[in-house]
Amino acid sequence: MAPSGQLTAPAVQELLADASLAGDWALDGASSTIGLRSSSIWGLVPVKGVFGRFTGHGIVSPAGEVSGTITVAAGSIETKNTMRDKHLRSGDFFATDAFPHIIFSVDRLEPSSEGVTVAGQLTVRGRTRPVTFPATVSVAGFGEVWLDAEVHINRADFGLTWNQLGMASMNNTLTIHAVFARGERMRVAVRGATGLAGSMVTRPLRSRGDEAVGSAATAAAAALQAREALRGTASRARIATQTRGETDERPSGYR
Repeated sequence: MAPSGQLTAPAVQELLADASLAGDWALDGASSTIGLRSSSIWGLVPVKGVFGRFTGHGIVSPAGEVSGTITVAAGSIETKNTMRDKHLRSGDFFATDAFPHIIFSVDRLEPSSEGVTVAGQLTVRGRTRPVTFPATVSVAGFGEVWLDAEVHINRADFGLTWNQLGMASMNNTLTIHAVFARGERMRVAVRGATGLAGSMVTRPLRSRGDEAVGSAATAAAAALQAREALRGTASRARIATQTRGETDERPSGYR
């Protein structure tokens, strides 16, 4: 399902303030993508890759405070070049045998002119550095939140300093399209393997269809639709929980 529209900062603030987003959220690995963009040969050759395995979760408190973690399998990097991928996994770069995970922990999320500003800690190759970056937020029906961002980093900050003849750029960009679903919906969905051995699979990858909201009236309508969709999902989750409780209390002969 396409999102109802990119939310403005006031719309995000309202959703956080009235607890519409409160609860547990799971990263939908089947619909999310995490990529890496750089350049080689003194900037003449663009390099693009994707990480094939990652997991994540988030928590929004009733007060609107956001926290969470995304864990990426560093060895799952793929750039469509076998020799380059092997080199990226080696000690010259990610050293995946010693440091198998790239971890981003969210400290806070605040509405901003871009939509939101995300602040947290990024750990690569055992080194942790603070990062802050703008992101856009969209809400789809049935309890989904989409977060899109580009995170610009200098790989030297994390000890990735290999650069033969200065050919490889030190400036890299992580591209993130993260689809978070309410925890209750993810628990009852059909799953694939969990953990970093595989990603949760709930449905085929959708078209992002991320259309900007062109006016204040449209943005307000999108926010209202998002809020109602989120509240409806939370209500269905509570009903499902109550139903399970009633079922568990029945005598065994009625199950």
